[in-house]
Amino acid sequence: MSWILIAYLIALALLTFKVDSPVSGKALAKAWSWIAAIGICHFIFSVLRAGNYRNAKDLMLIGIWEDGFGWLLLGISILCLARGIAEKRSV
Repeated sequence: MSWILIAYLIALALLTFKVDSPVSGKALAKAWSWIAAIGICHFIFSVLRAGNYRNAKDLMLIGIWEDGFGWLLLGISILCLARGIAEKRSV
């Protein structure tokens, strides 16, 4: 997921700083906020992992949930970006 996240961050940064951006500003703000939520999610799950380092089953479940939430938040961010492109084209 890290390579996809890096590529998406680069694309999002380019769309943000482009003068004639095909995405509305409101959609970019939403996409950036969902991307920021991925970092917050990783931090929260790291704190949970630090408290459960003795139980292997709990560590496994925390890892699964962390990946799931990361992919979910990345997907929501991509959908916000796609919606912003569709809104700008329809206007």
